[in-house]
Amino acid sequence: MVLRYFTCLFVFTALNVLTESTVLAAECTEIWPRLALHVEAPTSKRTCGLTQLTCNPAQVVSTGDLHQTYKVYVVLLDWALQNLQEVQFGVDYDPVEGSGVDVLSFETCGQSSTPIGDWPNPGSQVRLTYPTCQSTQDNEALVLGWFWVIAETPGSLSIGPLNWSEGNASNVCRLRDCEQNEKILTPMRYGKAGFGGASSEGCSFIDVFPGPCCTPDSCIANSGLGCCWAQNGTLLDYMSTCAQCVLPVLPKTWGQLKSLYK
Repeated sequence: MVLRYFTCLFVFTALNVLTESTVLAAECTEIWPRLALHVEAPTSKRTCGLTQLTCNPAQVVSTGDLHQTYKVYVVLLDWALQNLQEVQFGVDYDPVEGSGVDVLSFETCGQSSTPIGDWPNPGSQVRLTYPTCQSTQDNEALVLGWFWVIAETPGSLSIGPLNWSEGNASNVCRLRDCEQNEKILTPMRYGKAGFGGASSEGCSFIDVFPGPCCTPDSCIANSGLGCCWAQNGTLLDYMSTCAQCVLPVLPKTWGQLKSLYK
């Protein structure tokens, strides 16, 4: 009788511990600079470093025509008076050659470039490192590099995933400042260039409120979209709660439960 009582008490306590431990505090810094894609003719003389390009007034061009080669610049905007020494971003587009956008090559502005995946293929990323601190002013953008592209059919080129429902840690853009603090760039300001009438995002951005983030094995009670993606999570509506996350099912037998505490 005593053993049975102790066993039930242990199971009840263990279930409480597991339930409480599923709600985690967010340990992530999400920032709001704009990582835009700016489309220009192949004859453009714009170079690496600071350039006159702003969103107010809107000077970023995010559209292009079919059957023409373009230079699509990756530019950092709205980051005045801050600094960076390393930045990591990705790219996504239709992987089928001749369908939508085709990326011909990428030219980097970092002193060193570290590919993450098969850069610049769809779903890959690149990490750019600078020898000195980089920063921008209110009316300037920092050119990080540029893609050479052409589109034979309508399609988009995106810094983030084309399908946001597939966002995960491999899509998150990151910035490291000169004090070596890593920060997540919010996906709500990732740029997208559209060709042949395809969707684009220039200086506008999608507004997503922080909410519960359902990760594979837990829930972060209040998270931004970027920090949620960094945990391979799914962000719920801001009116939702962690109770609405579908978490792993607890072990059904006493032996399976005991194995968690060995």
